[in-house]
Amino acid sequence: MALSEIEQHRVKKLFSKFCDQRIPPDIRNQIKLLYHIKGNKVFLIESRPYYDDPTKWTEMPIAQFEYTESSRTWSLFGYDRNSKRRPYSKGNLEKLIQDLDKDHLGFFWG
Repeated sequence: MALSEIEQHRVKKLFSKFCDQRIPPDIRNQIKLLYHIKGNKVFLIESRPYYDDPTKWTEMPIAQFEYTESSRTWSLFGYDRNSKRRPYSKGNLEKLIQDLDKDHLGFFWG
């Protein structure tokens, strides 16, 4: 089920701000942080130019947020080295974004 229009607007606002603050403007030609909304999920992706061909960019999943309408709860997932999704935490979206940013366990940013 897709996010409501109001929730999509909130998600876009939160993730646009997060991505802008996480990557300094002077290195955005070397690394980008992007997000995509699909249904009730938000995918956070890191993009970098290929070493051999800097005109092409590669993408790597960083995190996935999933909204459960019945409980009005967000779940946060990370990815292991094989790009397999792993559960991390549940709660409100703002708190989960803070957890991702701080990454006390080195689960997302290494």
